[in-house]
Amino acid sequence: MVQSIYGGETFDDSLLAFLSRILGIAKERSLKARDGSEESSNT
Repeated sequence: MVQSIYGGETFDDSLLAFLSRILGIAKERSLKARDGSEESSNT
């Protein structure tokens, strides 16, 4: 799974909680990182 993510492959949202636990960050923060920040898209 992790190799696929590092490789740029998409992953199912059901794995997001698992990945967030590994990284030690909130699921919402993982979503924001994956989807991009609204602030970044406005510049």
